[in-house]
Amino acid sequence: MGEQARQLIANGELGEIRMIHMQFAHGFHSDQVELHNPSTKYRVDPKFAGPSYVLGI
Repeated sequence: MGEQARQLIANGELGEIRMIHMQFAHGFHSDQVELHNPSTKYRVDPKFAGPSYVLGI
């Protein structure tokens, strides 16, 4: 899907891109690991991960 979106944008088929909204699920979020492992709590703390729950390190 990412490659398809890239091609649509490159071809000008989508017009001006103003916002991108995407979601994905992976194993980390299938269990509340922060409850069992305090060292991972920073991953779900908005002070560190931000309001969007995205952490770039």
